[in-house]
Amino acid sequence: MEYVQRSQPTYAVTLVGNALPTHHQHYFTMSLQELLKRTAYTSKNTTISFDTVITIPDFWDYMEFMILPLLHGVVYDESVKWQPSLISNRPTLYGRLFLNESLLLGAPRLRQIRVKSNTCHVHQAFARYYNTCMAAYSADKELTEPFYMGTKFKTMDELNALPIQGRVHTYHSGGYVRPLSYNKDVNMGLIRHLKEIEWLNRGSRVVAFEINMINLNMGLLIGTKLIFEILPTGLINAKYDSKSIYSNPVITSSGGFILGCAVVVYVINFYYTYVEIKKLYLKGYKTFFTIQAVLNIPSIGIIYLSLIYTIYFGIYKRIIDEKINAVTYHFISLDYLILTYSFHENAFGILVFLTWMNLLRFMDFNPVLRNLGVAMQIASADLVAFAVMFLIAFIAYGNLGLLLFGSENEDFRNFPTAFLTMLRLLVTDFDYFQLEHESKILGPIFFLTYILLIFFVIMNMFFSAIVLSYRTATTAVGFQPSFLWYYIRKQLFRVSFGLFKAPRYPEWAAAHELNQPLDESKLEELLLIKENTEIESDLGFLLSRLDMIEDVFYRLHNNIGDIITAAKNQKKRKEKMKPNDNA
Repeated sequence: MEYVQRSQPTYAVTLVGNALPTHHQHYFTMSLQELLKRTAYTSKNTTISFDTVITIPDFWDYMEFMILPLLHGVVYDESVKWQPSLISNRPTLYGRLFLNESLLLGAPRLRQIRVKSNTCHVHQAFARYYNTCMAAYSADKELTEPFYMGTKFKTMDELNALPIQGRVHTYHSGGYVRPLSYNKDVNMGLIRHLKEIEWLNRGSRVVAFEINMINLNMGLLIGTKLIFEILPTGLINAKYDSKSIYSNPVITSSGGFILGCAVVVYVINFYYTYVEIKKLYLKGYKTFFTIQAVLNIPSIGIIYLSLIYTIYFGIYKRIIDEKINAVTYHFISLDYLILTYSFHENAFGILVFLTWMNLLRFMDFNPVLRNLGVAMQIASADLVAFAVMFLIAFIAYGNLGLLLFGSENEDFRNFPTAFLTMLRLLVTDFDYFQLEHESKILGPIFFLTYILLIFFVIMNMFFSAIVLSYRTATTAVGFQPSFLWYYIRKQLFRVSFGLFKAPRYPEWAAAHELNQPLDESKLEELLLIKENTEIESDLGFLLSRLDMIEDVFYRLHNNIGDIITAAKNQKKRKEKMKPNDNA
């Protein structure tokens, strides 16, 4: 059966993929991050910033002296008076502006997730110090009462939100939500009130400040979360999370050329879908799923997902436009829209990668590339065995590093990080002195045994498997035909509607020489003959070396008598010269 090589239009796919992320997104997101992380002065002549929020009082200072002045465009002086900005004197709609350029999608909000009281055991000896015990966060210990200090509990579905991804935990809950307003005085009073009533206390496990906006100059939607995880120890881990997407699909807003490239990709994908369905109908599902199909089907599926995303985004954009036009305090969530965009961007990145990698299949006219491809196929079984052994050793050392250094070394704080640290160590991206500082004995032992086992033993096994397979492939590739010119002539025949001569499907080179088809058994026979020939050549070289050594020993045996006689004569001369010297 004909071996069909296909690839998505590489140039068009690359242009559409590169149009997704733009430098405007990068610089806007990074500038906003620097803005929210800059240092502010408090009323106590101290400084506060996002990275220095370590306790709950630090959080309230950060909200009062950093977030609210930035949100409303006011400054703080020594008399503790808020200086009005031009924004506050404008109509309500303009009170939604952020830095005079971006429109807030609803008033920002605070969300906190809490745990129940007495969710852990306290020994009687410490009962007088701790009346209640607050455990670490888990779904079964979360507080889900309808109200808490005047704040209503809401689920993720009610908030149209996704779980909060912290540094320590993932919080699958909506939590208690306190919305802010567009008025600076109301927000200032609210923050101070929440601080006075201790809205955040020992039972709080995470609090997030959420603010979404749209920059109408570029049509850029920005979703930002400032996440503060409150650990059972009373300390806070801060995490910044901000993502931006365009309010219009990129392929329609980047110009007619990108849109044309997208249309070309979709049309060719429809044709490939027809071809794959026809192959499935003719060959049956048992023989359809081959390596070729595994490479083609994901690319086809990703393009269909991209088309579905474009349609979904257009529908969702209308809903967002209606909410933007309404003067309301309700927070407009962008979590699901940003999530689908991230999936779409990642999937298209995989598509671009697969498209470029498929070009290697057409480079079989180059002997080096042909040898490499055949070598990887021959070494596939050995590489699978190597991967299993490699994975076992990595898991063992990852767990060992986690248990030995996880409490002190950030590179071993959890198992996924420890596993990645083992990979980084292979490329020397590793701080050995920090490991030695934490353990003078176990650190060097851990490092040296890892290098000896993984780098010098297992990695050399990997290279030897590739080298041996490449050596075998140099023989097999001599009989394998090239499909590049066949593919080019076939496309010319189709485009010209028969003006060019129909190409002949390429055959194995040895088929004409042997006057019979070259099947797998015959190829294995030829490979065996080639290997025997190489072995005979090596043995002949070894025998020639042995003959040279034998000739050296023969000459040494014949001349040994002359050597001994010459040595005796030289000794006698020396003895005769001694009396003359004494005289």
